[in-house]
Amino acid sequence: MAEKETMRTMAAHLRRQANDILAATQTMGAPELREKVALINRAAIRMLRGARELELLGRLEDEDEIRLREEPVELVSWWSETARMAGGVLSQGEVALACRCVPSLLVTMGDKELLSQMALAMVAGAAEEVGRGGRLVLTLEEVEGRACLRVENGRGGLDLKHLAPVDPGAADLGTALAAHIAALHGGVLLEGEGGTLASLPLRERERTTLLRTPAPAGEVLGGFSPALVALSEVLPPRAFVPETLE
Repeated sequence: MAEKETMRTMAAHLRRQANDILAATQTMGAPELREKVALINRAAIRMLRGARELELLGRLEDEDEIRLREEPVELVSWWSETARMAGGVLSQGEVALACRCVPSLLVTMGDKELLSQMALAMVAGAAEEVGRGGRLVLTLEEVEGRACLRVENGRGGLDLKHLAPVDPGAADLGTALAAHIAALHGGVLLEGEGGTLASLPLRERERTTLLRTPAPAGEVLGGFSPALVALSEVLPPRAFVPETLE
């Protein structure tokens, strides 16, 4: 419990510092400071990302404080919209993104906000691997009654037989968070040389966890786009100039 409280304290501290920095840069309107302000904004938004991930990870690891807001999620439209948002942001970092979905109705029960956090963490990890000039492919299909969401980095295939479950204890913060979210939804996050794959059930589960509503993302991300925050590690400073963030 002490460790969880420490994580929450760290997250709250990071968020306060980031918001103070962002507020300060709003007063630095001189044109000659534009590039420096962009660098400061990027650092602050990366701090917000870390704070959000720490806070969520602490909550999801605490069985007494699991936060879910379950609803039917139509996966094809949700995955396509996630790809559209992520692709628009990644284009600023010169990372291309394509999306391919099997045209069928695939529905699961889940917390759409948390599933989006999982998806963006998968995309962020892959984007950091391919870097500027790289290309990602997001795919969705049904395999043996489960939804398989793939984020491919072009370095090999993502065959289920050759993938290993992500170990949250050995993964980076974002990937560990994605693995916890997948598990909370009755799924599993797998990884291999070619990227990551989230396998989720397509049938409605019995609710066996305490359901609480998480704080809306806008309240803890300073009003910034979740995609911008999640993918901030791979974006250049020009993505954070004041007029872009307004």
